[in-house]
Amino acid sequence: MNNIEPAVYDLFYKGDTIIQNLDPELVDSVREIVLSFTQNLGSALTNLSTKIVMSVSSVVSSVPGFLVFVLFLIISSYFLAIDYSKITGFMTRQIPNNALEIIYQIKECIATTVFKFLKAYVVLISLTFIEMLIGLRILGVENIGLIATITAIVDVLPILGTGSVLVPWALFELIIRRDLMLGVGIILLYVLITVIRNIVEPKLVGKEIGLEPILVLACMYLGLKVIGIMGMFILPLILIVLIDLNKTGKIK
Repeated sequence: MNNIEPAVYDLFYKGDTIIQNLDPELVDSVREIVLSFTQNLGSALTNLSTKIVMSVSSVVSSVPGFLVFVLFLIISSYFLAIDYSKITGFMTRQIPNNALEIIYQIKECIATTVFKFLKAYVVLISLTFIEMLIGLRILGVENIGLIATITAIVDVLPILGTGSVLVPWALFELIIRRDLMLGVGIILLYVLITVIRNIVEPKLVGKEIGLEPILVLACMYLGLKVIGIMGMFILPLILIVLIDLNKTGKIK
């Protein structure tokens, strides 16, 4: 309110002076428009400022609780590590042998599957990195190695993806720097990377973990809708464990 509003008022004052010199009959109409706009702007800025302050206050107030949680997490991890064999021994003695055998099989299956998931996503990151290198080289961008590395890492994160890097960059080039060629080139690069990833990801992940691509795609979509972001990884993992237990006859 202390910076944006005065700048806007000053801008409209200059515009009002210019219009008055050109055509005095338009002044009243323009002043009504300016008054309405500035009132709405002031209200919008007040609401925005309030929301920002409330959000920051919420984050700050949650910091002490978060630090306590981290402290307890570190201490409990230490004690669990010291008495790991005693704790696991006690727990295994309470579980029947048949159930224990299934638990060990699930543990092994999850460990193997997680490794295969990681392997598949390392390949996807590498693919995005190579696509970024080639695309940025063609567009004549500097520091392509750093930009390609950051974009490839962000690409593997759910929801974010390459769009969180390339779309704002493209808008900046188009609107601020007025570089039409580079802006359009970045948008085309984003579309190409997104299309290739959506085609390759289900096939690659399905091949690594032994599921049909359509099953992987369905599980990722259902997991996202039912559980959220983590569901994209959890639901395929659950399906793999169930298939593995079914193959060995532990469940039907």
